[in-house]
Amino acid sequence: MTLFYTATALPQPLTLDFPIFTTLNNNQAGSGLLVRANQYHFTSLYQKGRFSNIKIDFDVVHKQTSISAYQLTISDLFHQCDQQDLNAQTYMDQVQVEKGDQINNLGFPFFDGSDAFNSHRALIEFPIIATSSTEKSCYGVIAVSIREQI
Repeated sequence: MTLFYTATALPQPLTLDFPIFTTLNNNQAGSGLLVRANQYHFTSLYQKGRFSNIKIDFDVVHKQTSISAYQLTISDLFHQCDQQDLNAQTYMDQVQVEKGDQINNLGFPFFDGSDAFNSHRALIEFPIIATSSTEKSCYGVIAVSIREQI
């Protein structure tokens, strides 16, 4: 699952739509893991010098009973404005994460009648972005890799 976003900071309130792109790269034939979400577009309001938080809810689902655990890795993560690092804070399930962080031994505590799954929330909190008379280009990526853990 990869989140790409772009934004332009202007002096007046601005609402932006952030499309979410989910890419499943599966190197293990038939692993049975997939990511699902109810929402793939998110809106953030720029007001009083900052963008509102972006909350991304998703489930990791398995279709095979042989999978008992998986690993979630933050495979890419950056936030920038005008090609300078933006000190945005990123959380996965209320724990602050950085690029390369791994969460191991995650199970599937929920069952919806046909699939076992686990729910997650990624949260991006933006700092104050000072306005100026010139346009600012802000963008970023959060990429999450999911793989079966044996």
